[in-house]
Amino acid sequence: MPAINAVVEAISIKEMPAPDKFGNTHRSNIKVGEDWFSYGTLKKAQINIKTNGEWNELQKGMEVEFMYDVKGDFKNIKKQSFSITDTSGGSTECASSTSNACKGKWSQALFGESRRSGAMS
Repeated sequence: MPAINAVVEAISIKEMPAPDKFGNTHRSNIKVGEDWFSYGTLKKAQINIKTNGEWNELQKGMEVEFMYDVKGDFKNIKKQSFSITDTSGGSTECASSTSNACKGKWSQALFGESRRSGAMS
């Protein structure tokens, strides 16, 4: 199983049309280098990782380490192996996720790209 240790270039979190059978409402992907990796589904529009007993919201610029499976064109992160190895490079624009621009919508400051789905309110 391949592993990677690199800086997060972008984060993509999209709201799903309807919750899945587990109550997840968002689908997430992380760009590392030139590749996108699927982080899977979430109950909130943010990725929180416990590091050294403390919860951290994953942000563009943080250094991460994880293992992943390759299935066809898809690279799926093994969540059990995911860890933040350095938080110092994280952006702070949407760290609190309290603004509407940061909740379930694409935000250029947080995600590193101006890609998004749906209409902006």
